[in-house]
Amino acid sequence: MPVLSGSRRLVLSRRLSAAVEADSSRKRPAARNISSIQSRETLRTTQKIKAYLRQQAAIIRLCVDRIMQGGSICWQAGNYVAGANEIVPLDILFYPLFAELGLKLRNRIIWHFGHGLHARRRLSGRYETILWFTKGDDYVFNLDPIRVPQTERRV
Repeated sequence: MPVLSGSRRLVLSRRLSAAVEADSSRKRPAARNISSIQSRETLRTTQKIKAYLRQQAAIIRLCVDRIMQGGSICWQAGNYVAGANEIVPLDILFYPLFAELGLKLRNRIIWHFGHGLHARRRLSGRYETILWFTKGDDYVFNLDPIRVPQTERRV
């Protein structure tokens, strides 16, 4: 059953069309200039991140070579702040580096904190991501020493 039927759908369609026409009539800077600036910034960001990941990959390989079968490694990965407003989550870029070395991701641990610089044009990042990988499936995990006791909630 459609959410909007008959005249309601027609009214919504007309309003959307009017909004699109009004928006398209506004004068905008030349898209070519904005596009070329954005693509240069994106290229610089991409090059910086690729260089960083190459350097980190070399360190990761050295670490993984020294981990015994069943061992673990935790890797803290934050965000790369590109320019003033865009962030690049590094944890998703680290995953393939570990996976191609045969490690298995067991958890993405989000550590949050209350201090740090305040952002003006986005929410302030008050977290870091920790990736926990193991070498093989036969590993030890002791939950009790790190378990956080459940607190009673009152409604």
